[in-house]
Amino acid sequence: MGKVAHWVVLAALALGLASPRSAFARSGESAPTIGSWDTRASSLTFAYMEGLFGAGHLRFASYFTNFTSTTGRLSSQFGLHYIGYGEEGSSSAHGMAGSATALYEIPLSGRQPNGLPWVALAPYIGLSPSAIVSGDYAAIALPAHFGLGLPISPISWLTVTPWVEGTAGLGMDLNVNRKAIDDIAAGTIKPADAKASDVLRFEYGPYLSSRFGLNLTAHLGARIDVQVQGLGNWLSQPANSRFVFMAGAAIAWHWDNVVPAVLPDNGCPVPGAASETSAGL
Repeated sequence: MGKVAHWVVLAALALGLASPRSAFARSGESAPTIGSWDTRASSLTFAYMEGLFGAGHLRFASYFTNFTSTTGRLSSQFGLHYIGYGEEGSSSAHGMAGSATALYEIPLSGRQPNGLPWVALAPYIGLSPSAIVSGDYAAIALPAHFGLGLPISPISWLTVTPWVEGTAGLGMDLNVNRKAIDDIAAGTIKPADAKASDVLRFEYGPYLSSRFGLNLTAHLGARIDVQVQGLGNWLSQPANSRFVFMAGAAIAWHWDNVVPAVLPDNGCPVPGAASETSAGL
């Protein structure tokens, strides 16, 4: 019963710990938001990215289901992600995230014969709530993402997409002092003498972040896309901020046909082809 009483006291102490300070949640741990820049057909995407900083690491393993509208411009993308994070001298943290993103493509030119626009703007907005846990640390993040991509397809089988993204979110962190818990359990410190801040620390607060990247997509026929991507990321905490470069690859399978609305045979102009008006001049 003594140990039970100790834990009851610890739980009671935790009730008064919340403080609206800057959260320790690292904003750069937000999961990827885009599974495919190709809005011509619905697809499934499997992706992996990893970044190293000193003796630490940050990695994402992702699965996306991407649904394309009948116009071939709007893509609704839903993802499930594994997050791995580790720093020198601390235990690794593991977590999961879900994402939901709306990507809208605005062609700025004609299209290739397979429906890819030569140049397009691709704004998007999304959410990616996440939770990660290590031995003595847990964090929940609720970020909203606002981004813009510029897909460029100089040839029908290659798309180059530079992109930028801003993030605004709320982070919540729980840190546990295991030594204090052990001292209380051993009777070295009486539960009545324990301070809440000595045992648990719960902090929350808003944060802002940004990241950018470059995606190269090879379109291997009508069904398979292979992506190579790089990402510049800032891992930020109240005490410090560090830049991390991440690299990865992905494969996408188009389980649906290209929507007819984007194909040149259905009225979409082909680059270099004269329109009926210009042909008559």
